Amino acid sequence: MDWKDGNDTFWEKESEMFNKAADYYDKYRPSYPKEIIDTLIFKL
Repeated sequence: MDWKDGNDTFWEKESEMFNKAADYYDKYRPSYPKEIIDTLIFKL
């Protein structure tokens, strides 16, 4: 595996890809209904 590619290191590119995936996940993942959260918090 080539850890260097031009001016960027392998881990920097991997980190950038992960951050983009995390941003996408946060943006498009549906949230849980408040009723479900309240039930879990107060029943457990």
